Amino acid sequence: MNIKSRGINRGECFLCDKKYIASLFKDDPIRIFFGRRKNLSDKTQKDVVAELVLRRYDVRFMDIPPDSLYLYPVQSTQGVQALREAFQTDVLPRLHEMYLQKKDCFLGGKTFGDFKIQIRLKDGGFSFA
Repeated sequence: MNIKSRGINRGECFLCDKKYIASLFKDDPIRIFFGRRKNLSDKTQKDVVAELVLRRYDVRFMDIPPDSLYLYPVQSTQGVQALREAFQTDVLPRLHEMYLQKKDCFLGGKTFGDFKIQIRLKDGGFSFA
């Protein structure tokens, strides 16, 4: 596991901390990016708070990691603590289970392709897309 992060703007926060995510994904070969939008992510969707991206290619492209989890900042509001607790106790463990289930078999025998799961903040809760 490799964790990278960038600074965030005033009035923003993440829905989990590095310590928690490190304990959850400690044995997994995944790169975790806090607050970083890569060119493969959907930059127009501001309601996306997390993205799990699994990639399989015959050839390695540049420095694109095969498995990545992107965590994006949200606006700090009064209800953000409840969202943070729900994200850490419900969403992240579910996302980790999906990662474990999909990491080796999502392509059904193919040797290349992408698989992406987005977590969106919707009506005070989370939705998987």
